[in-house]
Amino acid sequence: MSDKWLHIIISAAIAVAVGAVGLLIGLGQWASLYAAALTSLGVGVGKEAADQFCGYNKWDWWDFAADVIGCVVGCLAVWMICLILTIM
Repeated sequence: MSDKWLHIIISAAIAVAVGAVGLLIGLGQWASLYAAALTSLGVGVGKEAADQFCGYNKWDWWDFAADVIGCVVGCLAVWMICLILTIM
C-alpha cells in the first residue's frame, strides 16, 4: 500500500472518530465537523513537521495533500452521519 493511501485512510479515520465523538457528546453538527477537520489537519501538519524537524524525513507536500483529501473524505462521512440522524 502506498504511503499516500495511508495518509488518506488515517486522516479520514481521525476525522470520522473525532466527528462521531463530537456528535455523541452533543457538540452539534457544525462544531463536530469543525473539530474533526481541525484535528485531522492538525495531526497531518504535526506529522509533516516532525518529519522536517526531527530528522526522519523532509516535509512532503504530497503527503499533506493526501492528508487534506482524507480530511475531506472523513468530514463528508461525518456530514452524512448527521444527515442520516436528522432523517431518523
